[in-house]
Amino acid sequence: AVLDDILRRLASKEEIHDYEARLLAKDGTIRHVAMSSNALFDDDKFVHTRCFTRDITGRKRIEEWNEFLLDATMLLGSTDRYETRLQHVATLAASRLGGACVIDLMNENGAHEQFSAPVRIDMRLAASITAPMRAGDRSLGSITLVAGDTRRRYSQQDEEFLAEFARRTAIAVDNARHYRTAEEANRAKDQFLATLSHELRTPLTAILGWSRMLKLGNLDQETVRTAIDTIERSATSQAAIIDDLLDLSRVVTGKLTLNNDLVDLAGVVENTVNTLQLAADSKKIAIDVRGLTYPGSSRLIVLGDATRLQQILWNLVSNAIKFSDAGGKVTIAIERSGGDVRVFVRDTGRGISPEFLPHVFEPFRQADGATTRSYTGLGLGLAIVKYLAEAHGGSVHAASEGDGKGATFTVTLPVAKRRDAAADATAAEPTTDLRDLSVLLVDDDADTRDLVSAILRSAGADVHAADSVRRALEMLEENKPHVIVSDIAMPREDGFVLLGRVREAGDDTRAIPIIALTASGEPFAEEHLRGSGFDGYVRKPLDPAHLVKVIADLRAN
Repeated sequence: AVLDDILRRLASKEEIHDYEARLLAKDGTIRHVAMSSNALFDDDKFVHTRCFTRDITGRKRIEEWNEFLLDATMLLGSTDRYETRLQHVATLAASRLGGACVIDLMNENGAHEQFSAPVRIDMRLAASITAPMRAGDRSLGSITLVAGDTRRRYSQQDEEFLAEFARRTAIAVDNARHYRTAEEANRAKDQFLATLSHELRTPLTAILGWSRMLKLGNLDQETVRTAIDTIERSATSQAAIIDDLLDLSRVVTGKLTLNNDLVDLAGVVENTVNTLQLAADSKKIAIDVRGLTYPGSSRLIVLGDATRLQQILWNLVSNAIKFSDAGGKVTIAIERSGGDVRVFVRDTGRGISPEFLPHVFEPFRQADGATTRSYTGLGLGLAIVKYLAEAHGGSVHAASEGDGKGATFTVTLPVAKRRDAAADATAAEPTTDLRDLSVLLVDDDADTRDLVSAILRSAGADVHAADSVRRALEMLEENKPHVIVSDIAMPREDGFVLLGRVREAGDDTRAIPIIALTASGEPFAEEHLRGSGFDGYVRKPLDPAHLVKVIADLRAN
């Protein structure tokens, strides 16, 4: 057909320039050629013809690839889900480049997905080339082209273009995944902020409402007790929320520190159960504790921060109670395994769906984030549990057979070396009796001064209060207390100024221990307090028992 067309044109005395055609070469391959030809006539009588033929297969292939890469790049940059984009690109590659195209992709969970164009029945697939899809040092999969004609041969040039196609596809997939992750994170944070607002405003409503009712003074004695209990419970709930937020901040900034000591793990479990027993009883949930001792010893001792270990157990057990229906059961079991101890917290509650299980320890993630959700909370507790367990050299694992089938959380911790562990762990608790102790309290807030004074006096201390650093220094000249308790943030002169003035004073004053009261939640603030010269610090909102214990510990030492 090509020869007939050329001869027809020459017969009409037409000159042919760069006539392109596909011809079958002797080696059986298809080649693209460009031909130029003209004919010599003598009085309309054909004399002879000349024909020049150039092989332009390489150039045509480059043009095909360049056009394809341009269109493929536009498809990859569309706003469709990247899975849809890959399917379109595979179809385009098959139609433009001939044969079949298979994109083999590894998803975020390690499973493989394939995207390919339908292969025509009449295709006799032969030669193939494959290029890896890489993003940095990560392999995302591969792209394979298969020729639809047995006479087709792939060249080094084809391999180079396929590598470029694979590179662009990998970049598009990687960017799309990052974008999707960022979108999910933003949605989770938006949901988290909405939940936070709800969780803070709910107890605040009770606090303000009952406070205003109490001010009216027309409540009977039983209602007054109910109001006080509700205010205390609501304030405790708000304090717990703030603590979770601060702990997460410390985790993110690497500022969360552990005060490690030998800890009786069985005692931590018992304290946790005692603290949460009332909540369990209110839902008629049985708590079964097993294995608090192991053969050959009466204690299970680990090296860690007792407060943080209690936080781990409290989060897990309180969750088990919260997510269990009335009449359910929570089991806490301790098991010694070689150099580790495992604590199991099992419940018969709502369970965890297979889809959410891989995300259960992620911050800002909740299985049910709707406004109609049945359970309160911010979804930070388990993220903090994971970090604390790992900070102790251990781990935490979640397991569930699905919705409605309960869940099991397993905390693994290394057992402390025996040496004198049992004796150290059972050391006597320091006294919390502050009788015969003189305390100088410094705080510019009258309500806080009244509260702290009442707490310390109820423990037997003799309290003198000052509303400023200047007044505190005047009182120090008159009488020397045993301990100074000072707020940090105060107008004009703060607690650090007081600290400096006391440490610069005479011998009978500079040795007085100073305890800081701080409402700051920034991790660096606590680091500053530890290194600034204060002998201790107590965070607001105050726990009366903790404040008294900190002062008593100083007295004992």
